[in-house]
Amino acid sequence: TNILVAKGKKPVQGQDAQIEYCFNTVSHKRPAHKEDGRVDYFNLTTINQCRKGEVLARIIPEQQGEAGCDVYGKAIKPREVKRETLKFGQNIELSEDGLSITSMVDGHVTLADKKVVVSSVYQVKGVNVSTGNINYDGSVEIAGNVDENFEVKAGGNVVVNGLVEGATIIAGGNIIIAKGMNGMG
Repeated sequence: TNILVAKGKKPVQGQDAQIEYCFNTVSHKRPAHKEDGRVDYFNLTTINQCRKGEVLARIIPEQQGEAGCDVYGKAIKPREVKRETLKFGQNIELSEDGLSITSMVDGHVTLADKKVVVSSVYQVKGVNVSTGNINYDGSVEIAGNVDENFEVKAGGNVVVNGLVEGATIIAGGNIIIAKGMNGMG
């Protein structure tokens, strides 16, 4: 007859905390493929716009494990679980429980070195095939040029510190071009 002499219990492992981002965190840009097989370098989705009060990220809390025991009754501890903290810059508010962050302004949100940043002014080096067309609700500041056939639409001001070459710029506020423009035809 089988007689149970000793019995152990495996520890139940816990789960680490995780950060869930509520915006696109992938920074590489890809051109859109059209139905006829052509590639559209003008419309790249490069801006993650956010609204005031919108939740940007939240922590899914860690879950502690449960200890087990060996056949001698000695406790076997589960592995330690990792905690997470939200890292963020200006224009962001932390919730009272410390588990979520929300935007304090309308703007665009980015993730840089695991830190969430919201800015009300969208800044780019230049408008070309690397950025595509820009369609932004706030103000746009362009450090370089706006290349030919590209389009910048902004709900606020547009400041171009370079040259505008045969492009379209539409703004709800002022348009400032520092080094002049060159029209098409």
